[in-house]
Amino acid sequence: MDFSPDLHLLYQRFLTAQVTVYAYKRRIDDLYRRLLNHLQNENAEAASSTIAELSMIISCLRREIHREQQEVSDIIQSILNNNRSLDAPD
Repeated sequence: MDFSPDLHLLYQRFLTAQVTVYAYKRRIDDLYRRLLNHLQNENAEAASSTIAELSMIISCLRREIHREQQEVSDIIQSILNNNRSLDAPD
């Protein structure tokens, strides 16, 4: 049984997700530091703007995670279906 194309695709999806999560983490860390700075300086307007940006990023991240989960699920289902068809008697 050769799963290599599907497994390679699955591996690529995991790598893509890892890079995406890293990029979001860096952005969120940066915004969090900025928010703390605004709060220390009692700059409510800037803090509010940063909170809005953080909320938007969290929403985007949720959508991205859901999309990645669906794609990985589809790939795994394809692997399982291919395995079943190879195991089926002729």
